[in-house]
Amino acid sequence: MKKKLSNFIIICLLSAALFFFLKKRFRSYFKKRKYYKRIKNFRKVIKDQPGSIEAAGAHYTIGLIYQNNLQDYSNAVKEYKKVFDIGSELADSALYNMGICYEALNDNMNARKSYFDLLKNFSESSRCEDAQFRLDEITLKDS
Repeated sequence: MKKKLSNFIIICLLSAALFFFLKKRFRSYFKKRKYYKRIKNFRKVIKDQPGSIEAAGAHYTIGLIYQNNLQDYSNAVKEYKKVFDIGSELADSALYNMGICYEALNDNMNARKSYFDLLKNFSESSRCEDAQFRLDEITLKDS
């Protein structure tokens, strides 16, 4: 009788642990699915208004989703480059975020380039101070 009871308790504990593990994984899956749905909606804006200020804003927002919510830094960089290519008022922030993404990818050479481009092309930007700080940080890491 004691053996059956102890087996039952073990099964209950394992079931509870499995439940919490799966619950966490499903929650993560549904969150990611929500972000991909948002990206799809922004892609419609880009398709309907290519090269426009609205398209640049959509690319920038997609970049933010990839960077901050999905931690997909390579795709974030691709979106930020499109913002810079369109030449919108978000280009300075796009360059700064590209640098952050390159740092996350351990690509300090391209991170430096993004920050230098920001300082060179947007010297009046509010992001310049942050870019200079990041450049100094990279220099300290590399020395």
